[in-house]
Amino acid sequence: MKTSLADLLTQKIIPVPLMPDDDVRFHHLEQENREMKDQMVSLRAEVEQLRQIADSRIAEPVIDTEELFQRAVTELKFGNPIDALGLLQAILILCPGHIRAMLNVAVVYSELDQESRAMETLHAVLMLDPGNTTARRNMDILMEQGNS
Repeated sequence: MKTSLADLLTQKIIPVPLMPDDDVRFHHLEQENREMKDQMVSLRAEVEQLRQIADSRIAEPVIDTEELFQRAVTELKFGNPIDALGLLQAILILCPGHIRAMLNVAVVYSELDQESRAMETLHAVLMLDPGNTTARRNMDILMEQGNS
C-alpha cells in the first residue's frame, strides 16, 4: 500500500490541514510533472538533433587552395608582395606542407629584403623535399646576392 505525504506527516503527529480537493490537485500536479519530464526528454532529443544538423552545416568551409595560390601569383605579378604574402600564408595555414606556396613565400621575402626569412623558408622546403631543385636554385641566387 502506497503511503502519502499526508499519511507520513500524520504518523509523525504533524497536523496537515488538507482541503477536500487537495489530493486531486496533488495528483493533477504529479501528472503535469510527468508530462513536463516527458516533454523535456523529447526537447533534449530535438536539441541534440538540431545540434548535429548545425554542426554538419558549420563544418569547415571548403577553401580552394589552388584558387588562393593563383590569386597570390597574380598579386606577385602585379607588384603586390604584401597581398601575395597574406594569401600564401593563408594557404600554409590550411596546408602546412604546400611546397609551391612556401617557395613563393621565399620569393616575397626576398622582394621585401628579408633574405634571412627567405632562406629559412627555403630550408623548410628542403626539409620537406630534399631534392627540390627550385629551392636549391633560389638559395644559390640569394647567396650570390648576399656576396655581391
